[in-house]
Amino acid sequence: ELMTYQVIRARALLDAGAPLIGSLNGAARLAVAGYVAGGRAALAAIEAADYDVLEATRHPSKRRLLAELAKAYLRGR
Repeated sequence: ELMTYQVIRARALLDAGAPLIGSLNGAARLAVAGYVAGGRAALAAIEAADYDVLEATRHPSKRRLLAELAKAYLRGR
């Protein structure tokens, strides 16, 4: 239950900060989009493991990470 709560909380924080991407250009835009995308992909990996982070270290797939990066960078959020 604690991990579920923390994933929801982390997603809300990422979503609240994501609009900043749209106001940035160049390397700054890519860096912030990468941070948001990495966070979202990591949270999805934790969810896919039913929030069990003690059994093994959870890593997002490269495909999921690239999809999140494209979405964040192109949409600006």
